[in-house]
Amino acid sequence: MENVSRSLEDIVSYIKNTDEYKKCLVLKEKMSSNEEIQSLIKEVKDTQKKYVRNHYDSQLKEQLDSLEKRLGEIPIYVVYLENLSKVNEMISYVKDSLNDYFTDLFQ
Repeated sequence: MENVSRSLEDIVSYIKNTDEYKKCLVLKEKMSSNEEIQSLIKEVKDTQKKYVRNHYDSQLKEQLDSLEKRLGEIPIYVVYLENLSKVNEMISYVKDSLNDYFTDLFQ
């Protein structure tokens, strides 16, 4: 079991040492001090909750789309999302590979 833990730690360490992950951390820190971005992110999250609670109301959808468009026009946020997507792809790849491995093992 110790080998499994060590191997998982190696995978996590690998991901944490990628340029994409490091860039996410730097950009997230920069964005955390930007009141405009933080306010917009909070507004998006609040609107998403309202949208779901109100059974996907079309007016709220328009408002949500507008807010997300504004966020998508902020370069630092766009670069952050691109890098976050790459990190999530790596994590998903590991998860899928493990699932495939165990599926094959127990068939």
